[in-house]
Amino acid sequence: IDIVESSRLHEMKVSVQDLRTKILQNAWEIVLKHGGEIESQEGDKIYANFGLSSGTPGNLCNAAYAAAKEFRASLQAVNDHYGTSIEAGISVHYASSC
Repeated sequence: IDIVESSRLHEMKVSVQDLRTKILQNAWEIVLKHGGEIESQEGDKIYANFGLSSGTPGNLCNAAYAAAKEFRASLQAVNDHYGTSIEAGISVHYASSC
């Protein structure tokens, strides 16, 4: 997940928290909710993996896709609520036996 033009969010606040932090925190929660693990975060980018832990239940591709869809919906809700036009790029890759 990569927030597009996140520098323009640095001055936007929601209560006492900046909006960029709120969006990234939401992304973390969604990934974890769907069984993913956060590999790293660099600025406005989050790298997550699904299926790193042995015994992760369910279809991992479906879980990653569901997390991506839910994040897109949550971002649209933020835009609707705060009158913003924040976008994010989401890339999902599949690799077996890594």
